[in-house]
Amino acid sequence: MRRLKKNGLLLLMLSVLTALMLTGAHAATYQDVTGHWAEPQINRWSDLGYLTGYGDGTFGPNDEISRGQLAVILTNLYGYTEEAENTFGLPEDAWYLSFVLRGAQAGLFPENWWETPSDGPLTREEAMYIIAAAIGLEGSGTLTTDYYTDGDSISDWAADAVCAMTEAGYVGGFPDGGVHPQGAFTRAEVVTILNNIFGGVYNLEGAAYSEDVTGFAIVAAEDVTLQDMTVDGDLILAGGTAEGTVTLDHVTVTGEIVNLGGAKVQVRNDLYDGTLTSGTRTTEIQDGSSANLLDPARLYYNEDGYYSYQSDYYDVAVGIDVSAHQGLIDWQAVADSGVEFAMIRVGFRGYTVGNVNLDTRFEYNIQGALDAGLDVGVYFFSQAITVEEAQEEAQFVLEQIADYDITYPVVFDWETISGDHARTDSMTPELLNQCAQAFVQVVEEAGYTPSVYFNLSLGYFWYDQAMLADWHTWLAEYKEIPVCYYDYEMWQYSSTGTVPGIEGNVDLDIAFWPKR
Repeated sequence: MRRLKKNGLLLLMLSVLTALMLTGAHAATYQDVTGHWAEPQINRWSDLGYLTGYGDGTFGPNDEISRGQLAVILTNLYGYTEEAENTFGLPEDAWYLSFVLRGAQAGLFPENWWETPSDGPLTREEAMYIIAAAIGLEGSGTLTTDYYTDGDSISDWAADAVCAMTEAGYVGGFPDGGVHPQGAFTRAEVVTILNNIFGGVYNLEGAAYSEDVTGFAIVAAEDVTLQDMTVDGDLILAGGTAEGTVTLDHVTVTGEIVNLGGAKVQVRNDLYDGTLTSGTRTTEIQDGSSANLLDPARLYYNEDGYYSYQSDYYDVAVGIDVSAHQGLIDWQAVADSGVEFAMIRVGFRGYTVGNVNLDTRFEYNIQGALDAGLDVGVYFFSQAITVEEAQEEAQFVLEQIADYDITYPVVFDWETISGDHARTDSMTPELLNQCAQAFVQVVEEAGYTPSVYFNLSLGYFWYDQAMLADWHTWLAEYKEIPVCYYDYEMWQYSSTGTVPGIEGNVDLDIAFWPKR
């Protein structure tokens, strides 16, 4: 139950209801494209299979684009499938309704875009405002008059987007030096902007690509391999990849890599060239697993002294995890210090007799964290040695959290016990995976988001990472820069943190939730 949305790539679908009859005509046959200033761009997107014209053999490059048509383009660009409720007052029989609701559910469009239900023609400033929001582009605050002679006529709400699109090189002015913000946005212009943004488009299933790219690159098919290449921009793995594997073989990306489609990802580079090491042990990368795509260079300490992450594609949150070991916590002081979420231990199973126990501070901690306005998740310290015990632990957790607002995951935290005789000493990886699956299934069926906690040893040598790739995971690795190959959504980066409101050490965490 990942928060990632299913996604795909661009399909320039313009409805028959707007007189845009889709045909299979190649751009070279369009009667009205030869010699047009956008001919190369139209040819490229037609050759890629994402562009079609009218039924009479024309493309209509100078025809206006409506809001509904742009909603279709952008929603298909990322391939969103989950729909929001129609709170916009849009007609239920509108041809573009499903695309608007899917884009809205993913947060693709500006919140106020459909406040006035209309499918009228788009102005140029509206189009730039919408496209900038869709690709997560922000401007530097430069005045629009620094770029365009008619910059003072650009609406205040669109000014930052126009500057951002200009600074990124995706749009430019007309020969007179203006941008004509209230002018109509045409089909040729939308193709040109998309062409400027997406330098690489990879949509052939099973194909391998190796050309360098400037700008966004997007993978939109299953089992694609990128190898020995540089992407000077962001690399997006879109919805067409969802059921397959994307292999990144010695690929350098100067921007971000974002897995919007939820594909399995295999990475080969100087650090992970087929094998993984933890301590003195080495193992091979597991088939069917998914690699972590976070960029360590984007980690930084924020003004409150906690780790954060600079990204256009993740909602990043600062957190802690606590148990009775932290004593009496001043939760308001914790919240005031910049902590945004707390993972609360519900209880534990003893490692000798094996009884299930409630954490003595659970009720105090969860109520205090919620009262302080924090997002809350929970974990159970498991020592299960049978599937039945794992199910028992999950049911115990569900009973304890029933009356609380749990917005973060419910976590299966199974750990090995060292330096002492434990009932789990004879545990096997196969049985651990069965226990984890049993716990997760109970939690998921109850409507919560399950997760599994692991360190490098458990992640590399115990857990089936192909199984974990379908769930949230929580990594424990106490380093400035994590080296874990496998994917995770939360990272416990310190066990010796200090936080106002807590005496002594506390675990520090950071969460990375994909925005779309």
